[in-house]
This record gives sequence, structure tokens and C-alpha cells, in this order.
Amino acid sequence: MKNILKILSLLLVIALFAVSVTALAVDTVITLDGFTFSVNENNEAVIHEYDNREEDVVVPEKLLDANVIAIDDYAFFGNTEITSVSFENAAHLTNIGADAFYGCTGLKTVTIPDNIAQLGFGAFQDCTSLESVTLGSGLTKIGEQAFCGCTALRELRIPETVTTLGSNSFTNCRSLEKLIIPDSVTTIADNALNGCDSLAVYCSEASKAHEFAVSKGAKIVLTDYNLGDVDLDGQVNINDVTLMQLNDVGLLGDFNDTQRVTADINGDGKNTIRDATLVQMYLASYSVPYKVNQSII
Repeated sequence: MKNILKILSLLLVIALFAVSVTALAVDTVITLDGFTFSVNENNEAVIHEYDNREEDVVVPEKLLDANVIAIDDYAFFGNTEITSVSFENAAHLTNIGADAFYGCTGLKTVTIPDNIAQLGFGAFQDCTSLESVTLGSGLTKIGEQAFCGCTALRELRIPETVTTLGSNSFTNCRSLEKLIIPDSVTTIADNALNGCDSLAVYCSEASKAHEFAVSKGAKIVLTDYNLGDVDLDGQVNINDVTLMQLNDVGLLGDFNDTQRVTADINGDGKNTIRDATLVQMYLASYSVPYKVNQSII
């Protein structure tokens, strides 16, 4: 009987030791390759911090053979050293937390992968050097203040999977000149674009974005038309050339925002006789190095 009790006691000690080791493995914070992270019971890693060893950060697919699934809240908060972040290898990443890259003032380029469905509150807020952002096709919501204060950002295409632009999502993006908003976006917070004084909203006439832009008195470029379709009748022909020529010599009133874009064939920001000549060449079947009669976006 005593031997049996000893064996049972020993088994209990072993079991408790195993549990404590497992708990330690799950809860322990580890640092590897510059990333401070933890691993959960499903062998999934969450990144909590980065030590700035590289300016160009590449988020890995795995850390200690654990799939990287999330960037934690505040993980890169106030990090002024990094200049770019790549998620290309992070095939299992699904979440970028609140304020994850807030105040990363040296960050210039970001590409969000298709496996990210939502950007957390203030995810890239006040990244004042951020010039280039590519959003993945899995994104459904741009969260509150996600790009608020990104004063260097000039152009952004919202993917056709996105349905919501959250509160202050682009507030004070003062350099933002072109925001392409698809029909999939059905919810736009009233203050989503406050302080974007240079902005032109590219959208279809039947979209929520068009309704919103009209209500705000914003510049609107309708994406229902193609480059060169200056009279907005759905086709590019000699009538468009004539309008461009008359405009060039001052015999027409100002083009509206959509006309100005459809008439700017060479993309120099001006409507001149050179643009009219390019449309004439296109109509005469000459090779033209511009997307005449193709979508303006």
C-alpha cells in the first residue's frame, strides 16, 4: 500500500511539474531576431515589441516555429527608427492592434497583406512620413483614426472588400489628393475625412462616397468614365477633341473635376492642346503611351 501511495505521489508531482512547464512556455515573453513575443497554447505567436535592429522591418511567418498571428496593441508605438514594414512573409497574420504603429514618424511605406481583415484603432496614426500605403484585398474595415495625421500621404486606393471608413480614419491627411472609394463602402463616418483640404474623392455617381462627398462639398471625380471622355457621354470621339481644343483657347467655361481628369491625358495636371493631340492620335490608331479610353483610375 505504501508503495502504491509513493507511486501516486510521484505521478502527481510529475503531472504538476508538466503543467507548470506548459504554463511557463505559454506565458513567457521571448525575444528573437529583434521581436519580443509570446506563444499561446495553440502555438501562435503575438509580437509585442521590436528592438529597432533594422530600419526595414520584415514581419516573419513564424517565430520559434509558432505562426505569427498578430501585432499587439502599441507594439511599435512611437518607434521613430523604422522606415518600412513588410508583411509579405506573414501568411498567418490576421490582426494589427490598436495604435500598433502610432507615431512611427520615419515610416514611409506599408503594404497590408490580404489576410488582414481589419486595422485597429489608430493603427498608423501620426505616421507623418508615410507616403505609400497599399491595402490588401481581404480588408473589410478601416478602423477609427487608422491613418489620422498621416500628413505625407498623397494617394490611396480603398479595396473593393472594404465596407466601412471609421471615425477620423483619414482626418488631417492634409496632403491627400486622391482617395479612390469603391461602391463596396457603405458606411463613412461623418468626420472620416476632416482636414483633407486638397482631397478629390474618386467614386461612382451612385455610391455612398459620392453622396458623402457632395454633402461635404469635396472635389469629386466620377469613375464611371474613361480617360479622354471629356463630354462624359460614355465614349471617346472627335467631340471630346473639340471640347479640349475650345477649352485650351478659353472659349469654354471651366471643366468640372471629372472633366479635368478625363482631359489630362498625359497626367501632368494640366489641360492643354497636347492632351487633345494625344486623343486625335488615338482616334487615328496611332500608338499612344497613355490609357486613352481606359478607366481614369
